[in-house]
Amino acid sequence: QIICSSAGSIDSYDIEDGSLLWSYEHVSGNTVATPIDYGTNAILIGASAGRDGGNAKQAQESNMVLTAKRVEGIWKPKRLWAAEKANSSFGSPLYSDGNVYWVNRAGVVFCCDFKTGEQYYSERITQSCWATPLALGNRIYFFGKSGITDVIETGPEFKVLASNELWDPEDENIDSKLINAETEKERKASARMFAGRVQYGIAAVTGSLIIRTGDRLFCIREELSGQTP
Repeated sequence: QIICSSAGSIDSYDIEDGSLLWSYEHVSGNTVATPIDYGTNAILIGASAGRDGGNAKQAQESNMVLTAKRVEGIWKPKRLWAAEKANSSFGSPLYSDGNVYWVNRAGVVFCCDFKTGEQYYSERITQSCWATPLALGNRIYFFGKSGITDVIETGPEFKVLASNELWDPEDENIDSKLINAETEKERKASARMFAGRVQYGIAAVTGSLIIRTGDRLFCIREELSGQTP
């Protein structure tokens, strides 16, 4: 199955012929976060209210764990539980070691039990996150919007292991070529507004972390003798 989450519904399509298998419509604010399946026969859904807050209640209830079962040839989706307070921003929710993690637009991390939905904690990290967090072993990496990555330990207790700066957050210089590359007045104004560096894309590749900002790629790895760059 291919699971799609957008604009008030979560839909499942047959991977071979594209036919709709099931649809779950009791959801709102699910326009950014990707639905996540960690092979546990359950899907993590992230959602957040719009800027006007008009759908706040339903969006809050849309941060959930969803499953679907085939009964007499018909697929039926079912919400297992919804988070009491947790909600998402740009990053998608994360499963690690029996727990589920959301981070909201204010940079507050929520940790809930994957099976029951019980919230263990809500704690603020250094910055809000545009990139989806990354779990590696017993650590979770939260890539802050303005270049600081907080590393926390997995588990029901909040414990910060490290905070790493990719660049100086006090540096007010912007990447001017992002602005100069635009030719239309409206796009140039928009580029000027959002030209500051933002960590918004990450990938773990063969012992390295690849981090993308507006026009740059950073590669971070442990320096080993004889290793080819």
